[in-house]
Amino acid sequence: MREKKLFTFILVALLSFALMIAGCSNSKETSSEEKDKPKENKPSENSGETVTITYGTWQSDEEVEKIIKAFEETHPNIKVKKDKAVTWPWNEKLSAAAAAGKLPDVFWTFGVPTAVTNGWLEDLTPYLEADEEYDPKNTFGSILETAQYEGRQYAMPHSMHAIVMLVNTDLFEKENVPVPDSSWTLDDLRKTAVKMTNFNEHQFGFENPRAYREALPSQFDTSLEWGTWDGEQYNFSSAAYVDAQNYINTLWQEDKVSPFYYEQKDRDKWYGKDKHPWNLGKVAMKYDGTWGLIGNTENNKFNWSVLPVPGMEDNRVPLVADYMGISKSSEHKEAAYEFMKWLTFSKEGWLARKDAGVPVAQSIPIVNDKEIWETYLGDENVPEGMKEIIKGIPNGTVDPLKFHPGYTEVLDMLGPMNEKFDKGEAKPSDVGAELDEKANEAYQNAVQKLEEVIGEE
Repeated sequence: MREKKLFTFILVALLSFALMIAGCSNSKETSSEEKDKPKENKPSENSGETVTITYGTWQSDEEVEKIIKAFEETHPNIKVKKDKAVTWPWNEKLSAAAAAGKLPDVFWTFGVPTAVTNGWLEDLTPYLEADEEYDPKNTFGSILETAQYEGRQYAMPHSMHAIVMLVNTDLFEKENVPVPDSSWTLDDLRKTAVKMTNFNEHQFGFENPRAYREALPSQFDTSLEWGTWDGEQYNFSSAAYVDAQNYINTLWQEDKVSPFYYEQKDRDKWYGKDKHPWNLGKVAMKYDGTWGLIGNTENNKFNWSVLPVPGMEDNRVPLVADYMGISKSSEHKEAAYEFMKWLTFSKEGWLARKDAGVPVAQSIPIVNDKEIWETYLGDENVPEGMKEIIKGIPNGTVDPLKFHPGYTEVLDMLGPMNEKFDKGEAKPSDVGAELDEKANEAYQNAVQKLEEVIGEE
Protein backbone atom coordinates (compact mmCIF):
# COMPACT_ATOMS: atom_id res chain seq x y z
CA MET A 1 0.00 0.00 0.00
CA ARG A 2 3.03 2.29 0.26
CA GLU A 3 5.52 2.85 -2.50
CA LYS A 4 8.77 1.21 -1.37
CA LYS A 5 12.17 2.46 -2.42
CA LEU A 6 15.62 1.06 -1.77
CA PHE A 7 17.65 3.89 -0.38
CA THR A 8 20.90 4.76 -2.06
CA PHE A 9 24.37 3.82 -0.91
CA ILE A 10 24.97 7.49 -0.15
CA LEU A 11 22.18 7.54 2.45
CA VAL A 12 23.43 4.36 4.07
CA ALA A 13 26.95 5.73 4.15
CA LEU A 14 25.74 8.94 5.76
CA LEU A 15 23.76 7.03 8.37
CA SER A 16 26.73 4.81 9.10
CA PHE A 17 28.94 7.84 9.47
CA ALA A 18 26.47 9.49 11.84
CA LEU A 19 26.28 6.30 13.86
CA MET A 20 30.06 6.04 14.06
CA ILE A 21 30.29 9.64 15.23
CA ALA A 22 27.70 8.91 17.93
CA GLY A 23 29.79 6.02 19.23
CA CYS A 24 33.19 7.67 19.04
CA SER A 25 33.07 8.83 22.62
CA ASN A 26 32.98 5.15 23.62
CA SER A 27 35.88 3.98 21.49
CA LYS A 28 38.66 2.30 23.40
CA GLU A 29 42.37 2.64 22.85
CA THR A 30 44.27 -0.22 24.43
CA SER A 31 48.02 -0.13 24.82
CA SER A 32 50.09 -3.15 23.86
CA GLU A 33 50.84 -3.66 27.55
CA GLU A 34 47.14 -3.72 28.39
CA LYS A 35 46.38 -6.10 25.52
CA ASP A 36 48.92 -8.57 26.91
CA LYS A 37 47.49 -8.29 30.40
CA PRO A 38 45.40 -11.37 31.26
CA LYS A 39 41.74 -10.67 31.94
CA GLU A 40 39.37 -12.56 34.16
CA ASN A 41 36.38 -14.29 32.59
CA LYS A 42 37.89 -14.02 29.11
CA PRO A 43 35.65 -15.91 26.69
CA SER A 44 37.33 -18.91 25.11
CA GLU A 45 36.67 -20.94 21.99
CA ASN A 46 34.38 -23.94 22.33
CA SER A 47 36.25 -26.71 24.07
CA GLY A 48 34.12 -29.39 22.48
CA GLU A 49 32.00 -29.91 25.58
CA THR A 50 28.27 -29.29 25.08
CA VAL A 51 26.62 -27.03 27.61
CA THR A 52 22.99 -26.00 28.02
CA ILE A 53 22.00 -22.47 29.00
CA THR A 54 18.62 -20.95 29.78
CA TYR A 55 17.13 -17.81 28.27
CA GLY A 56 14.64 -15.49 29.99
CA THR A 57 12.71 -13.32 27.54
CA TRP A 58 9.22 -12.02 26.88
CA GLN A 59 9.50 -12.90 23.19
CA SER A 60 6.93 -15.36 21.87
CA ASP A 61 7.72 -19.07 21.92
CA GLU A 62 7.54 -19.15 18.13
CA GLU A 63 10.13 -16.41 17.75
CA VAL A 64 12.41 -17.88 20.39
CA GLU A 65 12.36 -21.24 18.63
CA LYS A 66 13.59 -19.58 15.43
CA ILE A 67 16.31 -17.72 17.31
CA ILE A 68 17.55 -20.77 19.17
CA LYS A 69 17.62 -22.94 16.06
CA ALA A 70 19.63 -20.34 14.14
CA PHE A 71 22.08 -19.86 17.02
CA GLU A 72 22.65 -23.57 17.60
CA GLU A 73 23.41 -24.15 13.92
CA THR A 74 26.57 -22.05 14.25
CA HIS A 75 27.26 -22.86 17.91
CA PRO A 76 26.78 -26.65 18.07
CA ASN A 77 28.33 -26.94 21.52
CA ILE A 78 25.84 -24.53 23.12
CA LYS A 79 22.23 -25.57 23.63
CA VAL A 80 19.64 -22.96 24.63
CA LYS A 81 16.30 -23.46 26.36
CA LYS A 82 13.73 -20.76 27.00
CA ASP A 83 13.02 -20.35 30.72
CA LYS A 84 9.23 -20.28 30.75
CA ALA A 85 9.09 -19.78 34.51
CA VAL A 86 10.20 -16.16 34.10
CA THR A 87 7.22 -14.17 32.88
CA TRP A 88 5.16 -11.17 34.04
CA PRO A 89 5.36 -9.41 36.41
CA TRP A 90 8.96 -9.53 35.21
CA ASN A 91 11.00 -8.28 38.16
CA GLU A 92 8.92 -10.27 40.62
CA LYS A 93 9.51 -13.48 38.69
CA LEU A 94 13.23 -12.73 38.35
CA SER A 95 13.38 -12.11 42.08
CA ALA A 96 11.69 -15.44 42.78
CA ALA A 97 14.06 -17.21 40.40
CA ALA A 98 17.06 -15.59 42.08
CA ALA A 99 15.84 -16.60 45.53
CA ALA A 100 15.55 -20.19 44.32
CA GLY A 101 18.99 -20.07 42.69
CA LYS A 102 17.43 -20.50 39.26
CA LEU A 103 18.06 -17.26 37.38
CA PRO A 104 18.26 -17.79 33.61
CA ASP A 105 21.83 -17.72 32.30
CA VAL A 106 20.85 -14.94 29.88
CA PHE A 107 17.84 -12.75 30.50
CA TRP A 108 16.05 -9.60 29.46
CA THR A 109 15.72 -7.03 32.20
CA PHE A 110 12.88 -4.60 32.70
CA GLY A 111 15.11 -2.44 34.89
CA VAL A 112 18.89 -2.61 34.78
CA PRO A 113 19.38 -0.71 38.09
CA THR A 114 17.03 -3.13 39.84
CA ALA A 115 18.91 -6.11 38.44
CA VAL A 116 22.29 -4.65 39.44
CA THR A 117 21.16 -3.66 42.93
CA ASN A 118 19.76 -7.14 43.54
CA GLY A 119 23.00 -8.74 42.40
CA TRP A 120 21.47 -10.52 39.42
CA LEU A 121 23.73 -9.21 36.64
CA GLU A 122 27.30 -10.09 35.79
CA ASP A 123 29.65 -7.21 35.02
CA LEU A 124 30.19 -7.49 31.25
CA THR A 125 33.16 -5.14 31.13
CA PRO A 126 35.94 -7.79 31.22
CA TYR A 127 34.17 -9.90 28.61
CA LEU A 128 33.82 -6.96 26.24
CA GLU A 129 37.39 -5.82 26.79
CA ALA A 130 38.65 -9.30 25.97
CA ASP A 131 36.52 -9.64 22.83
CA GLU A 132 38.43 -8.53 19.73
CA GLU A 133 35.17 -8.36 17.76
CA TYR A 134 33.60 -5.83 20.11
CA ASP A 135 33.82 -2.21 19.08
CA PRO A 136 31.56 0.29 20.87
CA LYS A 137 31.68 2.54 17.80
CA ASN A 138 29.40 0.01 16.10
CA THR A 139 26.55 0.64 18.55
CA PHE A 140 24.70 3.90 19.12
CA GLY A 141 26.62 5.55 21.95
CA SER A 142 23.55 7.22 23.42
CA ILE A 143 21.96 3.78 23.91
CA LEU A 144 25.06 1.86 24.96
CA GLU A 145 25.95 4.31 27.72
CA THR A 146 22.57 4.02 29.41
CA ALA A 147 23.45 0.60 30.88
CA GLN A 148 26.82 1.73 32.27
CA TYR A 149 27.20 2.33 36.00
CA GLU A 150 30.40 3.42 37.72
CA GLY A 151 32.22 2.88 34.42
CA ARG A 152 31.04 -0.72 34.06
CA GLN A 153 28.75 -2.25 31.44
CA TYR A 154 26.11 -4.38 33.15
CA ALA A 155 23.74 -4.97 30.25
CA MET A 156 23.65 -4.61 26.48
CA PRO A 157 20.88 -3.13 24.33
CA HIS A 158 19.36 -5.83 22.17
CA SER A 159 16.65 -3.77 20.51
CA MET A 160 15.85 -0.13 19.89
CA HIS A 161 12.66 1.67 18.91
CA ALA A 162 11.74 5.24 18.10
CA ILE A 163 8.56 7.05 19.04
CA VAL A 164 7.11 8.39 15.79
CA MET A 165 3.99 10.09 14.53
CA LEU A 166 1.85 7.86 12.33
CA VAL A 167 -0.09 9.77 9.69
CA ASN A 168 -3.17 8.58 7.79
CA THR A 169 -2.32 10.07 4.39
CA ASP A 170 -5.66 8.98 2.89
CA LEU A 171 -7.51 11.06 5.46
CA PHE A 172 -5.35 14.09 4.67
CA GLU A 173 -6.16 13.66 0.99
CA LYS A 174 -9.87 13.37 1.79
CA GLU A 175 -9.78 16.66 3.71
CA ASN A 176 -7.53 18.30 1.11
CA VAL A 177 -4.99 19.12 3.81
CA PRO A 178 -1.26 18.88 2.98
CA VAL A 179 0.62 16.20 4.91
CA PRO A 180 3.26 17.95 7.07
CA ASP A 181 6.91 17.36 6.25
CA SER A 182 9.67 16.28 8.61
CA SER A 183 10.51 19.87 9.56
CA TRP A 184 7.12 20.47 11.18
CA THR A 185 6.80 22.01 14.65
CA LEU A 186 4.54 21.56 17.67
CA ASP A 187 2.57 24.57 16.47
CA ASP A 188 2.06 22.81 13.13
CA LEU A 189 0.93 19.69 14.95
CA ARG A 190 -1.73 21.50 16.94
CA LYS A 191 -3.07 23.43 13.94
CA THR A 192 -3.18 20.25 11.87
CA ALA A 193 -4.89 18.24 14.60
CA VAL A 194 -7.61 20.87 14.94
CA LYS A 195 -8.06 21.13 11.19
CA MET A 196 -8.40 17.36 10.78
CA THR A 197 -11.01 17.02 13.56
CA ASN A 198 -14.62 16.75 12.39
CA PHE A 199 -16.86 15.77 15.27
CA ASN A 200 -19.95 15.37 13.09
CA GLU A 201 -18.17 12.51 11.27
CA HIS A 202 -16.51 11.26 14.48
CA GLN A 203 -13.19 11.94 12.83
CA PHE A 204 -10.34 13.19 15.00
CA GLY A 205 -6.99 14.81 14.40
CA PHE A 206 -4.76 13.29 17.06
CA GLU A 207 -5.51 10.06 18.87
CA ASN A 208 -3.31 10.17 21.96
CA PRO A 209 -1.81 13.57 22.84
CA ARG A 210 -1.36 12.48 26.49
CA ALA A 211 0.70 9.40 25.63
CA TYR A 212 4.18 10.88 26.01
CA ARG A 213 3.93 13.48 28.74
CA GLU A 214 7.36 12.54 30.08
CA ALA A 215 9.11 12.82 26.69
CA LEU A 216 7.54 16.07 25.52
CA PRO A 217 9.53 18.55 27.67
CA SER A 218 12.66 17.64 25.69
CA GLN A 219 10.92 19.00 22.58
CA PHE A 220 10.42 22.36 24.29
CA ASP A 221 14.00 22.43 25.57
CA THR A 222 16.39 20.18 23.65
CA SER A 223 18.99 20.43 26.42
CA LEU A 224 16.73 18.23 28.56
CA GLU A 225 16.40 14.49 28.29
CA TRP A 226 13.25 12.39 28.58
CA GLY A 227 11.64 13.09 31.96
CA THR A 228 13.21 16.59 32.34
CA TRP A 229 16.57 15.07 33.33
CA ASP A 230 19.51 17.38 32.53
CA GLY A 231 22.36 15.01 33.33
CA GLU A 232 22.43 15.83 37.02
CA GLN A 233 18.87 16.36 38.23
CA TYR A 234 15.19 16.52 37.32
CA ASN A 235 13.63 19.81 36.26
CA PHE A 236 9.87 19.63 36.73
CA SER A 237 9.87 23.28 37.77
CA SER A 238 11.30 24.24 34.36
CA ALA A 239 9.39 26.23 31.76
CA ALA A 240 9.76 23.27 29.39
CA TYR A 241 7.85 20.94 31.71
CA VAL A 242 5.10 23.47 32.34
CA ASP A 243 4.78 24.35 28.66
CA ALA A 244 4.66 20.68 27.65
CA GLN A 245 1.88 19.81 30.10
CA ASN A 246 -0.12 22.91 29.16
CA TYR A 247 0.28 22.04 25.47
CA ILE A 248 -1.11 18.56 26.07
CA ASN A 249 -3.95 19.84 28.22
CA THR A 250 -4.92 22.36 25.53
CA LEU A 251 -5.11 19.66 22.85
CA TRP A 252 -7.05 17.41 25.19
CA GLN A 253 -9.48 19.67 27.00
CA GLU A 254 -9.81 22.75 24.80
CA ASP A 255 -9.29 21.47 21.25
CA LYS A 256 -10.81 18.02 21.92
CA VAL A 257 -8.84 16.50 19.05
CA SER A 258 -8.88 12.94 20.44
CA PRO A 259 -11.68 10.38 20.32
CA PHE A 260 -10.53 9.22 23.76
CA TYR A 261 -11.60 12.50 25.29
CA TYR A 262 -15.11 11.05 25.04
CA GLU A 263 -16.54 8.15 27.02
CA GLN A 264 -16.25 4.51 26.01
CA LYS A 265 -19.99 4.22 25.46
CA ASP A 266 -19.82 7.03 22.90
CA ARG A 267 -16.91 5.42 21.05
CA ASP A 268 -18.70 2.07 21.03
CA LYS A 269 -21.71 3.79 19.43
CA TRP A 270 -19.58 5.58 16.83
CA TYR A 271 -17.19 2.80 15.86
CA GLY A 272 -18.61 -0.46 17.22
CA LYS A 273 -17.73 -2.28 20.43
CA ASP A 274 -13.98 -2.82 20.91
CA LYS A 275 -13.21 -1.22 17.56
CA HIS A 276 -10.19 1.05 17.33
CA PRO A 277 -10.74 4.41 15.55
CA TRP A 278 -7.18 4.52 14.16
CA ASN A 279 -7.51 1.13 12.49
CA LEU A 280 -10.88 2.19 11.09
CA GLY A 281 -9.28 5.20 9.41
CA LYS A 282 -11.04 7.77 11.60
CA VAL A 283 -7.91 9.36 13.11
CA ALA A 284 -5.40 11.52 11.25
CA MET A 285 -2.37 11.16 13.52
CA LYS A 286 -1.19 9.11 16.49
CA TYR A 287 1.95 8.57 18.55
CA ASP A 288 3.30 5.07 18.21
CA GLY A 289 6.54 3.16 18.58
CA THR A 290 8.35 1.51 15.70
CA TRP A 291 7.47 -1.80 17.35
CA GLY A 292 4.04 -1.21 15.79
CA LEU A 293 5.20 -0.84 12.17
CA ILE A 294 4.52 -4.47 11.26
CA GLY A 295 1.07 -4.43 12.83
CA ASN A 296 0.12 -1.27 10.97
CA THR A 297 1.27 -2.78 7.68
CA GLU A 298 -0.80 -5.89 8.30
CA ASN A 299 -3.95 -4.28 9.74
CA ASN A 300 -4.44 -0.85 8.19
CA LYS A 301 -6.70 -0.61 5.16
CA PHE A 302 -5.48 2.87 4.31
CA ASN A 303 -2.25 4.50 3.22
CA TRP A 304 -0.07 5.84 6.01
CA SER A 305 3.37 7.21 6.67
CA VAL A 306 5.58 8.27 9.59
CA LEU A 307 6.95 11.64 10.68
CA PRO A 308 9.36 12.61 13.46
CA VAL A 309 7.78 13.77 16.69
CA PRO A 310 7.90 17.57 16.28
CA GLY A 311 9.57 20.11 18.54
CA MET A 312 9.48 23.87 18.84
CA GLU A 313 12.14 24.70 16.27
CA ASP A 314 14.24 21.55 16.51
CA ASN A 315 13.31 18.11 17.79
CA ARG A 316 14.69 15.14 19.73
CA VAL A 317 13.87 11.62 18.59
CA PRO A 318 12.36 9.77 21.59
CA LEU A 319 13.97 6.31 21.82
CA VAL A 320 13.06 3.17 23.73
CA ALA A 321 15.66 0.45 24.32
CA ASP A 322 15.48 -3.06 25.74
CA TYR A 323 18.39 -4.67 27.55
CA MET A 324 19.76 -8.08 28.35
CA GLY A 325 22.55 -9.45 30.50
CA ILE A 326 24.20 -12.51 32.00
CA SER A 327 23.27 -13.95 35.36
CA LYS A 328 25.97 -13.52 37.99
CA SER A 329 25.10 -17.02 39.22
CA SER A 330 25.41 -18.70 35.82
CA GLU A 331 27.66 -21.76 35.70
CA HIS A 332 28.24 -21.28 31.97
CA LYS A 333 29.16 -17.62 31.64
CA GLU A 334 31.33 -18.00 28.54
CA ALA A 335 28.52 -19.74 26.66
CA ALA A 336 26.04 -17.19 28.00
CA TYR A 337 28.26 -14.38 26.75
CA GLU A 338 28.41 -15.92 23.26
CA PHE A 339 24.62 -16.10 23.11
CA MET A 340 24.18 -12.56 24.44
CA LYS A 341 26.76 -11.27 21.94
CA TRP A 342 24.94 -13.02 19.08
CA LEU A 343 21.70 -11.33 20.15
CA THR A 344 23.15 -7.83 20.53
CA PHE A 345 26.20 -6.49 18.67
CA SER A 346 27.01 -9.42 16.35
CA LYS A 347 26.45 -8.87 12.63
CA GLU A 348 26.46 -12.63 12.18
CA GLY A 349 23.65 -12.90 14.71
CA TRP A 350 21.55 -10.16 13.10
CA LEU A 351 21.77 -11.72 9.64
CA ALA A 352 21.16 -15.22 10.99
CA ARG A 353 18.01 -14.08 12.79
CA LYS A 354 16.81 -12.39 9.62
CA ASP A 355 17.42 -15.57 7.60
CA ALA A 356 15.57 -17.56 10.28
CA GLY A 357 12.45 -15.47 9.72
CA VAL A 358 12.66 -13.06 12.65
CA PRO A 359 11.04 -9.85 11.30
CA VAL A 360 13.61 -7.26 10.23
CA ALA A 361 11.36 -4.35 11.21
CA GLN A 362 10.77 -5.43 14.81
CA SER A 363 13.74 -3.30 15.93
CA ILE A 364 15.83 -0.49 14.49
CA PRO A 365 19.31 -1.97 13.97
CA ILE A 366 21.83 -1.27 16.68
CA VAL A 367 24.66 -2.78 14.62
CA ASN A 368 26.48 -0.28 12.39
CA ASP A 369 26.84 -2.12 9.10
CA LYS A 370 26.00 -1.15 5.52
CA GLU A 371 24.39 -4.50 4.65
CA ILE A 372 22.19 -4.44 7.74
CA TRP A 373 21.03 -0.86 7.12
CA GLU A 374 20.20 -1.59 3.48
CA THR A 375 18.18 -4.62 4.52
CA TYR A 376 16.29 -2.73 7.21
CA LEU A 377 15.50 0.33 5.10
CA GLY A 378 14.41 -1.85 2.19
CA ASP A 379 11.98 -3.93 4.24
CA GLU A 380 8.32 -3.66 3.22
CA ASN A 381 7.29 -2.86 6.80
CA VAL A 382 9.63 0.14 7.11
CA PRO A 383 8.06 3.36 5.72
CA GLU A 384 10.28 5.65 3.71
CA GLY A 385 9.83 8.37 6.32
CA MET A 386 11.95 6.33 8.73
CA LYS A 387 15.12 7.58 7.02
CA GLU A 388 14.52 11.08 8.44
CA ILE A 389 13.89 9.68 11.91
CA ILE A 390 17.03 7.55 11.80
CA LYS A 391 19.15 10.60 11.05
CA GLY A 392 18.13 12.02 14.44
CA ILE A 393 18.83 8.90 16.50
CA PRO A 394 22.43 9.81 17.49
CA ASN A 395 21.04 12.87 19.32
CA GLY A 396 17.87 11.16 20.52
CA THR A 397 16.56 11.05 24.08
CA VAL A 398 16.11 7.61 25.65
CA ASP A 399 13.18 6.45 27.79
CA PRO A 400 14.68 6.16 31.31
CA LEU A 401 12.26 3.49 32.51
CA LYS A 402 14.62 0.53 32.08
CA PHE A 403 17.94 2.13 32.96
CA HIS A 404 17.71 5.29 35.09
CA PRO A 405 18.04 4.78 38.86
CA GLY A 406 14.85 5.68 40.71
CA TYR A 407 12.76 6.47 37.63
CA THR A 408 10.05 3.96 38.46
CA GLU A 409 9.48 5.89 41.69
CA VAL A 410 9.33 9.12 39.69
CA LEU A 411 6.64 7.64 37.44
CA ASP A 412 4.65 6.67 40.54
CA MET A 413 4.67 10.36 41.50
CA LEU A 414 3.77 11.60 38.03
CA GLY A 415 0.82 9.28 37.44
CA PRO A 416 -1.55 10.78 40.05
CA MET A 417 -0.35 14.28 39.16
CA ASN A 418 -1.19 13.75 35.48
CA GLU A 419 -4.70 12.71 36.46
CA LYS A 420 -5.07 15.96 38.37
CA PHE A 421 -3.87 17.91 35.32
CA ASP A 422 -6.47 16.12 33.16
CA LYS A 423 -9.26 17.01 35.60
CA GLY A 424 -8.10 20.58 36.09
CA GLU A 425 -7.43 19.91 39.78
CA ALA A 426 -3.78 21.03 39.62
CA LYS A 427 -1.57 23.22 37.47
CA PRO A 428 1.90 22.13 36.31
CA SER A 429 3.35 25.46 37.44
CA ASP A 430 2.18 24.83 41.02
CA VAL A 431 3.70 21.38 41.55
CA GLY A 432 7.12 21.58 39.86
CA ALA A 433 9.18 22.37 42.96
CA GLU A 434 7.59 19.54 44.93
CA LEU A 435 8.17 17.08 42.08
CA ASP A 436 11.80 18.19 41.77
CA GLU A 437 12.47 17.56 45.43
CA LYS A 438 10.86 14.12 45.53
CA ALA A 439 12.21 12.95 42.16
CA ASN A 440 15.78 14.00 42.87
CA GLU A 441 15.61 12.36 46.29
CA ALA A 442 14.42 9.11 44.67
CA TYR A 443 17.32 9.29 42.22
CA GLN A 444 19.92 9.90 44.92
CA ASN A 445 18.60 7.01 47.04
CA ALA A 446 18.69 4.64 44.07
CA VAL A 447 22.21 5.73 43.10
CA GLN A 448 23.44 5.21 46.65
CA LYS A 449 22.14 1.62 46.62
CA LEU A 450 23.81 1.01 43.25
CA GLU A 451 27.12 2.39 44.43
CA GLU A 452 27.03 0.24 47.56
CA VAL A 453 26.48 -2.93 45.54
CA ILE A 454 29.06 -2.09 42.87
CA GLY A 455 31.60 -1.06 45.50
CA GLU A 456 31.34 -4.48 47.12
CA GLU A 457 32.17 -6.35 43.90
